[in-house]
Amino acid sequence: MMNKYILGWQDSGKNNGGLKAKSDVEYILSKKNFEILPGPKGKLSKLLYPYVLNYKSKRLENGVVLIQYPTAKSFQRNAILHGIKKGKNVKIIFLIHDIDSLRFINDNNRENKIKNEVNILNQADGLIVLNDTLLKKLKSLGINKPMVSMGIWDYLNPIPLKEEVKYEEKICYAGNLLKANFLSKYNQKHLLNVFGPNNSNMSKSVTYHGQFSPNELPAQLNYNFGLVWDGDSVNTCSGDYGTYLKYNDPHKVSLYISSGLPVVIWKEAAVAKFIQQHHVGILIESLSEIDKVLGKISQDDYFQMRRNTFKLAKLMRKGYFLNKSIDKLLDLMKVNGE
Repeated sequence: MMNKYILGWQDSGKNNGGLKAKSDVEYILSKKNFEILPGPKGKLSKLLYPYVLNYKSKRLENGVVLIQYPTAKSFQRNAILHGIKKGKNVKIIFLIHDIDSLRFINDNNRENKIKNEVNILNQADGLIVLNDTLLKKLKSLGINKPMVSMGIWDYLNPIPLKEEVKYEEKICYAGNLLKANFLSKYNQKHLLNVFGPNNSNMSKSVTYHGQFSPNELPAQLNYNFGLVWDGDSVNTCSGDYGTYLKYNDPHKVSLYISSGLPVVIWKEAAVAKFIQQHHVGILIESLSEIDKVLGKISQDDYFQMRRNTFKLAKLMRKGYFLNKSIDKLLDLMKVNGE
């Protein structure tokens, strides 16, 4: 039986969904007998951390180390991998949160960044990715290691689900508002209730409710739907952040669903297929459709959608999707997962 580890890493920032996603992963895997390798906290200790891993490498021999990707600055990643691989027969798994070379499509040095990122990812022995679209894309770019698709993020949500909610056509949006320039152009009869950091220019059809931590936010989401949209335009998801939805699973999707909210989502988003398959939301092409789609949903239709959402919420709250993915990947890697 191989020992299993997860590399801990303290990122900076507050009230950030990315921090929540990583801490949830650590908690879920700690319950699956993964030992957390404490990561560095300060700038100097982060620079020295690869040398710490060199020292610990003997302990990691014949084990499995899961790294949440991306971890650390790009120039540190090779050093971290080198430190881990000093130990004999150490298997490395990357759990993919983001692929930066796919996120920033207007980068002049993008081709080189894609090549460098592929080289890093191919140093792993297996990968857990967010969805089938991203899995196929990574294969096309040259990733030749075993990969499994998680489908959607889990979300450890401490707020009790509300069984009785009246359908009042209310919709909300939560996230980093730096990525939501469309809020200045949103002009629908249905007000959009917004939560998140970096509050800036918003239209009269938007009501801003402030910023909350990931664990506090679910209690504020007393609405019928959560919106999944990024970029500058109300007509489509555009720009770096909007286009990235074609590959990414935004953590806000799991925030909404784990809170009992079905979603309204751009139809070209990678996770839209999952939403459609599980009947937990509505797919749209443009935000101009909001008034029409919310207005034509009956109480019965909404309650059925909400029942489906509750089923997924209960799975997310116990780490079902990550547990299933790690077991499948360990089998593909021919590693004993227990």
